[in-house]
Amino acid sequence: MTESPPFPVSGFDALIGLRFDEVTKDGVTASFDITPALQQPYGTLHGGVLCSGVETVGRGSGARTRLRRRRTTRMREP
Repeated sequence: MTESPPFPVSGFDALIGLRFDEVTKDGVTASFDITPALQQPYGTLHGGVLCSGVETVGRGSGARTRLRRRRTTRMREP
């Protein structure tokens, strides 16, 4: 069962065309089209684009899990 994304796509993620294909209790799947604007001069995907996509999917999955469990994270001073 696909649920709504844990947060809206905006900023750089929107610029690269990232879209959430599936958001379930088990994980998050996303994709984007590799366009010439995202490629290096020799036609390969720019590594920063890939890293950004991976970070967003990981963050989305973590946020989804945290929200589902209704837990919060607190920072403590050392």
